Amino acid sequence: MDVFYLILIFFIGGLWQTEAVSLTGELGKDVTVTCSHTNAFSNIKYFCKGACNDEDILISSSVGGEDAGGKYSISDEGNTFHVTISHLTEEDSGTYYCGIVRVGRDTYTKVILTVKKEDTGSDETITSSEMLVYIGAGLTLLSLVLVMALLIFFKHRNRNMVSRPHCDSRAVALMVPEQNPPVEPAVPQLSSGSATAGYRSAKYTPPEWFSNCHTILQQAGADCREAQSVQRLSKTLHRDTEAATQKTQAEGTRLLGDRLQDIHHWRSELQRHIERLQADTASLLALKTRLEKALDATETPYAISADNLNCRTRRPGPDLVRDSVEEELLKEVDLIRNIQALLKKTTAQVVTQIKRNREAKQTLELDWSDKYEAYNFDDRGGRYSNTSPDTQRHASSASMQDQVSNPAAWTKFTQDNLSVAVQEEQATSNLRMLVEQVLRDTTEDLRAQCSSVDQAFSQRCVEMKEAKAQLEIRLTEVLEQIGAQERNIVALQQAIHSKEAPLRVAQSRLYVRSLRPHMELCRDEPQLSLEGEVRQIDATVASLQQQLSDARGSLSHLEESRMALEKDVNCKTHSLFVDRDKCMTRREQFPTVSTLSGY
Repeated sequence: MDVFYLILIFFIGGLWQTEAVSLTGELGKDVTVTCSHTNAFSNIKYFCKGACNDEDILISSSVGGEDAGGKYSISDEGNTFHVTISHLTEEDSGTYYCGIVRVGRDTYTKVILTVKKEDTGSDETITSSEMLVYIGAGLTLLSLVLVMALLIFFKHRNRNMVSRPHCDSRAVALMVPEQNPPVEPAVPQLSSGSATAGYRSAKYTPPEWFSNCHTILQQAGADCREAQSVQRLSKTLHRDTEAATQKTQAEGTRLLGDRLQDIHHWRSELQRHIERLQADTASLLALKTRLEKALDATETPYAISADNLNCRTRRPGPDLVRDSVEEELLKEVDLIRNIQALLKKTTAQVVTQIKRNREAKQTLELDWSDKYEAYNFDDRGGRYSNTSPDTQRHASSASMQDQVSNPAAWTKFTQDNLSVAVQEEQATSNLRMLVEQVLRDTTEDLRAQCSSVDQAFSQRCVEMKEAKAQLEIRLTEVLEQIGAQERNIVALQQAIHSKEAPLRVAQSRLYVRSLRPHMELCRDEPQLSLEGEVRQIDATVASLQQQLSDARGSLSHLEESRMALEKDVNCKTHSLFVDRDKCMTRREQFPTVSTLSGY
């Protein structure tokens, strides 16, 4: 039980323990503070000065990597984060704190910054890891001294047969007066003061210790109850708002469905009247034939573009980028599809609108096109759900807009257009002019887009060649560094091995001197020198081994870089083959202007 209390006291005290970091910066330059905490992977980190209130926080990981003035910047790496202070001034000297937001009480690391006017030597930074090394070395030395003192004490006790006072730890814990055993008469000894060894006075009483623990537990319980209350309220609010939102959304979806049925109905009526007009197309057969030939000619560019896109999907993973070539190819595919749709629509107009005048045709097409777009917009809106990836927030979309028509006027407008379309004829000469313009524009657009794609391919090949050359140069540098690092590792291993013989000699001398009898076992100057020599060799070997570990880690990173560079060079070679030898060769079969014009 006593051991449990000691462990509990040590744990509670360690919750608020901080580690001090002292560093020195030069006036006008930058300095970087490195702070390490345990169990802080996703916690918010901040850097503050003074009392660390909200107004004292200089920068936080929750608002970005750099503050508005550019004075402070933060880099979060999980348990470790770095804060850089730029353009140091004398006012920057002082005490800072690296903070971690935690449940309950935040943890801090104290940072003492000193700004000097000129560089008087290399800056020394005592990090938490170095402090641990110093503390560990001091504790080790202290333990050795304590062990030696205990050995001397027990040796004197056994020699002088001095009885040690008895102490009942359970009686102390229960606050019961201890009954002292009968005291035997003390026998005078040659050494004095050894009977009181091992006693010390306590800093706190057991009731104070229990009171402190009870206070901490009560505060933690109160915080837990408050958190549970907030969670219950949050769940209730979430459940109520979720039900109301789903009901409103379902009603909107139903109304959109009704609107789609109305639009589909009137659009079907327009299409039916257009198909009825197609029976009077005898005078436009020649233009209809040209439109059909132009439509067939667009299949070849579409096949070329689709083949280019398919070939480029076989590029290696790192080169699967949405570059300018892919953008232009997608534009070409969309353009061809739009042209195909336009040619089909124009062909339908030629067939259906032979005896109707131009005004009735334009009105009818505009009405049909508007309903087509409106149907697509409403259909797309009706398909939106809470899991749709292409939804966005439009804050002004819910405000009242100027409406062009109401439902009654919208229905009457379509009915009037259908009535005019049935009664009037379209002039054949105007329709011929329209068809000629469509064929000319589509041909020019296709040839212009083809030139844009070819230019993008050429530019991409040039960029690929340059990237490949740079990768090959960097690969040569990495291979040279790998060789140099391997030689460095061999040299470090030889240096470590060379320290083995001096260490054996020093340890053997210490061992031989430990065999000296009685009073000759003295810690004289040779003994101290030998112990210092062993510590120095151990420190040297540890430093060399650490450097060897760093060199091996660097070699491993260089090997990874080499493999990545070789893989990227192969990727660039394959991608260059796809773009230059496969795609650009295929594009030489693009149709001519006369073929695209329908001749």
